[in-house]
Amino acid sequence: MHFSSASTQRSLRLCVIFLLLPCLFCGCRENQTPHLTIGSKFFTEQVVLAELLAQHIEARTGVHVDRKSNLGGTLLCQKALLAGDLDLYVEYTGTALTAVLNESPSADSHDVYNRVRQGYAQRFNLEVTEPLGFENTFAMVVRG
Repeated sequence: MHFSSASTQRSLRLCVIFLLLPCLFCGCRENQTPHLTIGSKFFTEQVVLAELLAQHIEARTGVHVDRKSNLGGTLLCQKALLAGDLDLYVEYTGTALTAVLNESPSADSHDVYNRVRQGYAQRFNLEVTEPLGFENTFAMVVRG
């Protein structure tokens, strides 16, 4: 095809430019910066732990952390995690074992951790991290 008139060539160039503009703008989009979403249950200890983790991750990695605190109980946080609304939240191994995995408890904390780690990997394709370094055992206080 041969175009002889200058106005036809100019029109063709403009048409090509307008067709290419959307492609150029799509390529110019800024890359999304990595971020994580950390959630917590609806009580103080959980909110504090989630905030500590968020600050630690931001300080060590520079990755922005979105915070979703006071979500509710274990099952609500678990559903949010499975739905992709959370990237992580702190869970107690005993609660994970009994409430989420519906397994019987054990007195051996290493056994509980290993069972939870294996159960989450098999059932949900989720990784359970190393323990945070403290033990949260429950006790009852009764008047004498």
